[in-house]
Amino acid sequence: MKCWWGHRTGMNLGGHSEEEIEELTGCIPLLLNECVLNGGIDLSPLNIVANKALTFTDDIRMETKCAGNQAHWDMYVHFIQFSMMELTVF
Repeated sequence: MKCWWGHRTGMNLGGHSEEEIEELTGCIPLLLNECVLNGGIDLSPLNIVANKALTFTDDIRMETKCAGNQAHWDMYVHFIQFSMMELTVF
C-alpha cells in the first residue's frame, strides 16, 4: 500500500485517514483506484459494491431458504460468519 499512496501524495482524503480508507476498501488497489476522483478520495463507488453484495445475498436466500431449504441457507450464513471472523470453515 505504501507504493499506492506514494503515487498519490497530497490527495484529499475527505476527512478519512489512509488506514480508514484501506480498511473500507480491503487494501484492494483496483477498488482504491475506483475511489479516486478529481485528485481526492470519493467512497461512493463502495455503495455499488455493497449493493451488489446485498443482491447476491438476496439471490442466495431466495434459492435456498425461500425455496424450503433452510439447511443450505444456514450453511451459507455460517460460512460467511466464519469467513468474516477469519476462522476455518471446514
